[in-house]
Amino acid sequence: MSPYDERCPDCGFRWSAVDVADVPDRVRGATEEIIATLSAMGLRVGERMAPGRWSALEYGGHVRDVLVTLRERILLACASPEIVVAPAMFRDERVDLGFYARDTLETVTAELRALAALFGRSVACVPAALLGRTVLFPGRDEPVSVAWLCAQAVHESEHHLIDVREDLARTMA
Repeated sequence: MSPYDERCPDCGFRWSAVDVADVPDRVRGATEEIIATLSAMGLRVGERMAPGRWSALEYGGHVRDVLVTLRERILLACASPEIVVAPAMFRDERVDLGFYARDTLETVTAELRALAALFGRSVACVPAALLGRTVLFPGRDEPVSVAWLCAQAVHESEHHLIDVREDLARTMA
């Protein structure tokens, strides 16, 4: 299946349904909702609500890091006319090695807001002629386009918004 026809089995997100022009607003909107949800969790924001799940604060840190990583992958693809291999993000290792251990609600929310704005400005700078440039995304067999990377930022933001909302619901149960 082409990466452009994909649907997330967990949240139903479709990469092909994302218009790149909408990416900055969608990422900003989802991260603002993540920030509001994290803030509503109070002292339990750093608590893991179920086995096999990160804490809401860790999900927020992950979205922050995804925006940085995807921005760099977009730049890599735009700057290179050849297909390049993007480095791995080491998503799970960031959590397992304690890279989020010193994150606080205040730092994560400030960084999320700043990085959503930076990511949105960066996407708005990509010339339409470069949206088809490709990069080999870690863990994938075929290259993905800059447009797909932009949609991936929307997916990560909106998908993990669901995760933090689930954690908030667990704090109220």
